[in-house]
Amino acid sequence: HCFPKFKCNDGDFLVDLALQHQGIVYLPEFLVTRYIESKQLIKCLEDYKSQIRYFYVACPKNQKLSRRARLFVDFLSKKLN
Repeated sequence: HCFPKFKCNDGDFLVDLALQHQGIVYLPEFLVTRYIESKQLIKCLEDYKSQIRYFYVACPKNQKLSRRARLFVDFLSKKLN
């Protein structure tokens, strides 16, 4: 069987889907801890580790990163890949 995949960048929305029994979600623990503790959700696939890592840099719109900030972002990018 082929199961549909759903991509979303809103963790709260994905938690809501899981709470409505709409599938398995892969989320940071801080988003699901209270639901696991209250037994509304259960952990599964605990040994699974995603190969994909994301990180974001927030900076003011219309403003370039300083050289120091750019070097730091480049360093993180190399370290995390």
